Amino acid sequence: MLQYDSEEEWFEYKENWFDAHGIGEYISALSNAAAIRGLEYAYMIWGIEDKTKKIVGTSINYQLDYKGEPYQHYLARLISPSVFFSFNEVYIGEKRVVILEIPAAKSVPTSFDGVRYIRIGSSKENVSRYPTREVALFSALNSGIPSLINQESQYQELTFLRLFTYYAGRGISLKEETFKKNLHLLTKSGKYPFISKYEKE
Repeated sequence: MLQYDSEEEWFEYKENWFDAHGIGEYISALSNAAAIRGLEYAYMIWGIEDKTKKIVGTSINYQLDYKGEPYQHYLARLISPSVFFSFNEVYIGEKRVVILEIPAAKSVPTSFDGVRYIRIGSSKENVSRYPTREVALFSALNSGIPSLINQESQYQELTFLRLFTYYAGRGISLKEETFKKNLHLLTKSGKYPFISKYEKE
């Protein structure tokens, strides 16, 4: 991540900043941002200077108790649906760096304490204030990131003559009733995807 010129929506740098509730909000925001970007994980990293990306180390303690319960349990209790976040420590030289690994949201947005957050640039925001971004988040969760594979093609009247010929030449017989499903030629809605090497046949 140090190769990026600045923070992206799916990762955040901190030095020693530690706000018990605020970190939960970041987990929600970063988890949802990763989903929109089509990534498996997002990250919050302590011990790196935001502006210079210099490794400075950190002294944060994520093992403490907060309001009478282990801090990580506090976070897990208020995150919905549950995501398996994890704190990890590494030493770079003699500098301690803490990495919070956050799985991307699946099926529904990740919320913290009843609120869904999102990243806009490097800012953390309540997604309900940004309806178009909320729609984009739900779209990514329901249909995946728009791509040439999952978007429907304008061409739906295809013969697949060359495809049948190709397989026949290799001694493989395709069944008319099942070949589209078996070869994963259809989107979830049962249409041909935007790009198919068979479109012009």
